[in-house]
Amino acid sequence: MKIKFEDELSEVLAKTVSEDYKIAYNAISEFCLSVEPVLSKYIEENSYAYKIFSNELLYMGPNPPEIPLDSYFGIGETAKIWSSNFPGGLAYNEISGESVFRFRPTNLFTAIAWNKNYYEKESKFLFPFVAQFIQRLAEETITKIDYAAFAVLSEICEDSKNKSLQALSIESLGDFIKNNKANVVLISKESQKKILKENGEEWPEFKGVNFLFADNLLFEAFKQKKGIIVGIDTKNESLFRAVETKGNGNSVSFEYDDQHRSESGKTGYISEWSGGFCVSDDKKISFLVS
Repeated sequence: MKIKFEDELSEVLAKTVSEDYKIAYNAISEFCLSVEPVLSKYIEENSYAYKIFSNELLYMGPNPPEIPLDSYFGIGETAKIWSSNFPGGLAYNEISGESVFRFRPTNLFTAIAWNKNYYEKESKFLFPFVAQFIQRLAEETITKIDYAAFAVLSEICEDSKNKSLQALSIESLGDFIKNNKANVVLISKESQKKILKENGEEWPEFKGVNFLFADNLLFEAFKQKKGIIVGIDTKNESLFRAVETKGNGNSVSFEYDDQHRSESGKTGYISEWSGGFCVSDDKKISFLVS
């Protein structure tokens, strides 16, 4: 799936390197404001983390959202929380006797840059070339977001009571889904190939189950380094996603990279996504380890 941009953006992009500072400045602002909502929508629609951590908490500014633990555990009880911690995706466990859990947001930056000599007048190749850079930026941002979410699931997997140790097959997968009432199943493409090979290259039908086939790279977040399949009952309302919305309401910012102002031969842009993931109750998350 590729990001789609309006044709008019190619004209705006050409003006971003104008020798007239005012024209260039206005064009850069217009270009960024046009790319931001498209970039945000693409990430939201294609991130596994957005599909898994479906309870969204939006916030603005430096104060991240809080979760009232009383609603889930009762006043005075001790809660075990799994949450993302910092860039790189590592997760942490927190034992809290308090009635409120506060997110620790992760700031994920992704940058792109290219030589200005690609800006040839009336070049029909310019915008498709830059669009490929933005596509790459979006994919890298999604990978960073998803890895942070997978690391939280990995932390839960370490000491989960809902963990089955079985060889992967159509039968064991079916039993796993049935026994855990999972309606969303996260599976690596490597495991997908094994099932397809067993079933004549056709994916078996499991009624009411949404399969998410993720890149093998994301499953490296799991410390066990084995075949992992994650089953989730999405009726469980304890998987939270906190996302900071920027001034214009988008979840991702897209801005001109100032470090290239003094480099006459280059131009570039940088994006930022801020947020985190939290699981307040792991009873509806299960794991098949093969």
